[in-house]
Amino acid sequence: MALPARKSIKFAGHEIDLYSNAGLFLKEYKVLVVSDLNLEKPQDFLSRRFCSFEEKTQDTLTLLENFASAIKPEKIIILGDIFHDAHAFDRMSLANMDRLYAFFKDHKVVWVEGRHHDSFLPPNADLRIEYAYLNLNFRHIASDKEDFEISGNYNPGTHVASSGREYVRCFITDKTKLVVPSFNCAADSINIKEPVIQTLFNGRQKVFTIHENKITSLVRDD
Repeated sequence: MALPARKSIKFAGHEIDLYSNAGLFLKEYKVLVVSDLNLEKPQDFLSRRFCSFEEKTQDTLTLLENFASAIKPEKIIILGDIFHDAHAFDRMSLANMDRLYAFFKDHKVVWVEGRHHDSFLPPNADLRIEYAYLNLNFRHIASDKEDFEISGNYNPGTHVASSGREYVRCFITDKTKLVVPSFNCAADSINIKEPVIQTLFNGRQKVFTIHENKITSLVRDD
C-alpha cells in the first residue's frame, strides 16, 4: 500500500513522522506508535449513529495490518484501549479475533495497558502500565510528571477554517508532551481548547490536523 501523508517533527531530540492515519513513527528506531484502537466501537455506536458503517472493526484491523506491512516497524507500541468497552472482546467475530491474535504473533508489540481489556491477554505482547524507551515515556493517559511523554486517550480534535469549520482529529504537542489521536473512529474526539487537554501543556503548542489525507501544522499561543 502507499503510505499515508506524513509530517516530520522533532520531539525530545528525535525525528518523528506523524501520519494522516493517526500513526506515529520513530524513524531512527523503526518504532510504530498507535493509540486507542477501540475495536468494536462502531458496532456499539452504530445503533446510536455516531460512526459510519465504514469504520467497523475489520476496517481498523485492515488499516493496522496494511500500515505495519508498509512501514515495516521493528516494534509496535499500542497506547491504551484496544477495545471500546469491557464486553467488546465477547462481541468480536471469530474471524476478527483470529486476525487480532495473528497480528500480535507476527509483530513485537508493547501494549501500554488501557481500560476495557477484561481478561484479554495478547499473545506475544509485552504488557505495561507505562513504558520507558530511550528518553521517552509512553502512557495511555498523560501524567503531570515532568518528562518527555507520548500518550493517547483524549483523541484530540479541532476545527479547521479552510473546510467550513469542519471538526477534525489532530496531534497536539509542546516541548515535553505529545498527545496522539485515536487510530480508529473519529467520534468522541475532545476539543483541544477544553481544560482537560489544555492543562497538560505548559508552553507553546503545535497542532497537526488530519484532514483529507493531509497533515497540516498550526501553532497555538492561547
